[in-house]
This record gives sequence, C-alpha cells and structure tokens, in this order.
Amino acid sequence: MIDRLAAAAGIANAGARNSRAEELAADRRGAYDVVTARALAPLAVLAEYAAPLLRDGGSLVAWKGRLDPAEVADATAAAELLGLAAPELTPVRPFAAARDRVLVAMRKIAPTPERFPRRPGVAAKRPLVRSVRP
Repeated sequence: MIDRLAAAAGIANAGARNSRAEELAADRRGAYDVVTARALAPLAVLAEYAAPLLRDGGSLVAWKGRLDPAEVADATAAAELLGLAAPELTPVRPFAAARDRVLVAMRKIAPTPERFPRRPGVAAKRPLVRSVRP
C-alpha cells in the first residue's frame, strides 16, 4: 500500500520495507530520512529500531495513542543513548471521535553507537531503560 501511495504521489524515493529493523540496519545503516511506525512498540523500543536506520538529521515519526508519562521518560532516556533528540509530542485529532492520539517525532542529532541495533527481539524483551512504575 505504501509503495502504491508513493507512486501515485510521484514520490520516487519512498517505499515500504518488509523486514525486521534490526536486520535491515545491517546493510541500510544511515540510509533513511524518515522512519515511520504505528502500533508497533513502546517509544524507547521504536527509537532503538529507528536510530540506526536514520541519516543525521533524519526523523522517526510514530503515531501513538494515549502516552503514559513513564513511556515518554523512557523514550527520552533511550534517545540520549541512541543519538536522538528528546521526543516532540503533537496531539492530533484525525476525526471527530478521536481521542488521545499523538504524533511523536524524534530527530537524529548524533551518531548512533555501533552496538545498536541489538539482535532481533532483544529491544522488545530488554528495553534500554525501564522507568520504575508503581
């Protein structure tokens, strides 16, 4: 679908990739201007998936529902480790009945350490940071 939309819009340098981010980073490190995600993982995990793929100045844009303050705190801490700026949150209301929708943007401001991404599945099982929750 993304490929068809990009073609219809005349955008030649956009497309979808059907692979694990950890595996894609092996040969496409720093290759992308933008990485997008929707309903995939907590923000800290998304940051770890996206950061190695982004070129300097590139951005992760994630569509999220209600955000817990601890998730934002975790993402902010992970961003610092990964060379990303702290998350910028933009509340959105795409349709009248929509509630608690947020676009989250994180810009790449420094190189991502070579140790990232970790092996497939590790980011989700052992996130970089985990806030103390009551």
